[in-house]
Amino acid sequence: MADRTKIEWADATANFWIGCTKLSPACDHCYAEADWDHRKHRVQWGPHGDRSFVKAGEQVVRKMQRNAAAFIAEHGRKPRIFVNSLSDFADNHRSILPEWRETVWQLARECPDVILMILTKRPQNLPDYLPGDWGAGYPNVWIGTTAENQTEADRRVPLLLSTPAAVRFLSCEPLLGPVMLDRLPTKDGWRDVLSGDYHTGPAVICGEPDDPKINWVIAGGESGPNARPMLPDWARGLRDQCEAAGVPFHFKQWGNHRPTSDCEHGEYMIPAKKAEAGRLLDGRPHDEFPHG
Repeated sequence: MADRTKIEWADATANFWIGCTKLSPACDHCYAEADWDHRKHRVQWGPHGDRSFVKAGEQVVRKMQRNAAAFIAEHGRKPRIFVNSLSDFADNHRSILPEWRETVWQLARECPDVILMILTKRPQNLPDYLPGDWGAGYPNVWIGTTAENQTEADRRVPLLLSTPAAVRFLSCEPLLGPVMLDRLPTKDGWRDVLSGDYHTGPAVICGEPDDPKINWVIAGGESGPNARPMLPDWARGLRDQCEAAGVPFHFKQWGNHRPTSDCEHGEYMIPAKKAEAGRLLDGRPHDEFPHG
């Protein structure tokens, strides 16, 4: 909730409210719940707890816009702001006032020199919350969804693809299983949502340039108490799929496990401190981003 963040794929976070309800396996060890409910007692997590408005979200975005020219001159790109890192923008809880979301849309209009990154586990709700002038999407707003395993990818990715956006991205973090984005099922075959190609039996229909696709993939392991290990081949699989389709891939971290190997057991995961485990996949960083 500041103009700086330790999240590797963002330059800042801007929260407009705090609080959420756990929805899928990625939520099991929610860091925001542990901090803002269990430790700080700011909100009650779950369907019976009201979401808590945050005034600082608007202040962060406006400050980043004021400083954007200097940031762009230094980095050659616009600053990226992760919206609602402590909640879900598409949460349909009764306590979320319409003006909270409208504030985000108004800031997007008034602050064209920053990128607002909206990540949700509820892409089915997005159409209800888009502004009337959304059209094909605001050029400085990226929309993403979480796909921690194949079940959630199969369910959420088509919903994200049906939402107009300048950039659509996936957060496969914590990555809890292999995810095949090049074989998402359709009613008569499967689709590669990275390249846009359709497969119907032996036939391949090449996607058109304007077909909705995933433009960016983030992957990473889980950190914190009771963190679940991410197997290296799960991360490699996503990286290789992205490389084949020319889609930017960002490897965020291993989390609280790291890979090791020996002659007897081959490659396996062992507990480690997050800083010790690091964020190198096969010996190198993967820090790719969409243009913007």
